[in-house]
Amino acid sequence: MPGLEAEPLTRSGPLPAETPVAVAGFLWQSVPVLFVALALFGIIASLFDEILGVANITAGVGAMTGTLTIKYRSPTPLKTDLTLEARHIGVDGRKVRTVGTIHVGDRLCAECEGIFIIVDQERWQANRPQPPS
Repeated sequence: MPGLEAEPLTRSGPLPAETPVAVAGFLWQSVPVLFVALALFGIIASLFDEILGVANITAGVGAMTGTLTIKYRSPTPLKTDLTLEARHIGVDGRKVRTVGTIHVGDRLCAECEGIFIIVDQERWQANRPQPPS
């Protein structure tokens, strides 16, 4: 994505060592003002979708996004290092629950709860679109 650079960070924080987590650092670069006014919350949702998915994969559970519930707690500034953290909570039947946060330093900017759905692989293969011949 133009104007967005990602660099992995080492895991830190209060989570137990055995908890599957994904942590990433992002630095907002130059983003046009019109783009920010129209799409900033969409970018935050996209970041959560990716980082929560990584936490699930790290926990050995591949699943598709069902819902993301995002609570915006404070403004997410531009041109500032962001820390994203996600934690796989558990599986209940086909539903996978994962949570995540975005911080600037110690300040919480947004938090998210995701429900992901485990897809039956045989059903997926049988119904996936076929390339044109």
